Amino acid sequence: IEHIDPSAADSDDFDFAMNAYANGIKYGHFDIQADLNAATEDNDHLLAAKAYMGLGFARQCKGELASSLDAYMKALDLCNAEIGHDDPINANLEYACGNVLNEMDRNLEASTHFRRALNFYKSRESDGNDAKVNIL
Repeated sequence: IEHIDPSAADSDDFDFAMNAYANGIKYGHFDIQADLNAATEDNDHLLAAKAYMGLGFARQCKGELASSLDAYMKALDLCNAEIGHDDPINANLEYACGNVLNEMDRNLEASTHFRRALNFYKSRESDGNDAKVNIL
């Protein structure tokens, strides 16, 4: 899967990615607040970001780390373009990127993503939301 388009007629790739996203939520891989789910209802870019998150999760589970990182980074780019870089929703993606980079023994790069994720969680906590961090 090179490109995910939620509005495309052939939706097998999109359906696969969204099912993987749902499994990621189910198994606690993503700590998604209701904000992202509500925001994606009418936004193809955020819907595609969720699909790329699912694709990243599926590839990470298969050990395809480089393509997993590519998918997570694409999701992060889409989220940044639509909701801004400072939105706490990006904590999940930064954390996922950090995990993949850590598995690839790219620890210095991973630490940058983990630091960003932690800052997002701290920002969520200061806003009065639950800032619990799940270590996977």
